[in-house]
Amino acid sequence: VIDQNGNRLYNSSGHKKALGYIHSELQGSPVIEQIHPDDHAMILEARKKAFTTGSSVRIEFRFRRKDGEWRILESTGAPVFGTAGKVEKLIIVSRDITDRKQTEERLREREEQLRQAQKMEAVGRLSGGIAHDFNNLLGVIIGYSEEIESRLPDGDPLRKSAEQIQKAGQRGAA
Repeated sequence: VIDQNGNRLYNSSGHKKALGYIHSELQGSPVIEQIHPDDHAMILEARKKAFTTGSSVRIEFRFRRKDGEWRILESTGAPVFGTAGKVEKLIIVSRDITDRKQTEERLREREEQLRQAQKMEAVGRLSGGIAHDFNNLLGVIIGYSEEIESRLPDGDPLRKSAEQIQKAGQRGAA
């Protein structure tokens, strides 16, 4: 439970189990002290929204455990209205989703690796198909150049051209 300034009014026993702090260690202290600096603006904006609109807010952020480890929490802040109908405090229910987030990240990495492997497989099939088609074309070129060469008499100047076509085809096939 926090007040309008973001100071703790109460921490449940689950807080100790999940994050290592006992109630008296944090009583009255600002919640923002254990939140990752990169997440401060998001936290302040969510708190402001909950207090001004009176609606629940759900966010994910990094929280530093007592042992210094950063954990990812999913928290929902529900407003508590006072007698004047104004939001006086927020009850925040949090759960540690670090393991789930890490598993999701590993899954995303594996999916990306699979996509890359599929791309490489497709490129391999495409290049293999192109090489096969190219080899077929060269086979035709080599075959016809051999046919032309065999039909030309020894002294014919076109015979040299047919030999060059045949050699170029064989180099391409190699």
